[in-house]
Amino acid sequence: MKKYSFDMSNEQAPSSGFPAGKNKCIITKCEESTSKAGNVMFILTLTLESDPAVTMTVYAVATPKKRWLLKQLLSVCDVKAAANGVYDFEVSDVLNKTITACVKIEPENWIDRDGNPRTTNKSRVYGFEPAIPF
Repeated sequence: MKKYSFDMSNEQAPSSGFPAGKNKCIITKCEESTSKAGNVMFILTLTLESDPAVTMTVYAVATPKKRWLLKQLLSVCDVKAAANGVYDFEVSDVLNKTITACVKIEPENWIDRDGNPRTTNKSRVYGFEPAIPF
């Protein structure tokens, strides 16, 4: 056995995200996960329909009072709530659906490896809408 052994089957080059505005995209991956705080969340990979090389990761948390983005996602994927407001769904209910991601570009401040402050622009999804023809 060699000295180093890394499973890199899921490694991808970082994406700069989607452009600002409404972007027609496909939900190409959705997996349940747990946040650092221990809350249930769903990690979505959105792929730009017009350029499949451009992807974006979105975190939809399932914590009460913070799951508005998850609720929007389920609604645009035609997952209906029961009369009591409860959404019952499977990952397959959202996977491979075409939707519109509403994106804005925001500055993100961070410190590089040399300790220098940096600011870059980052795409952030602020909502979902049904897929509309572009």
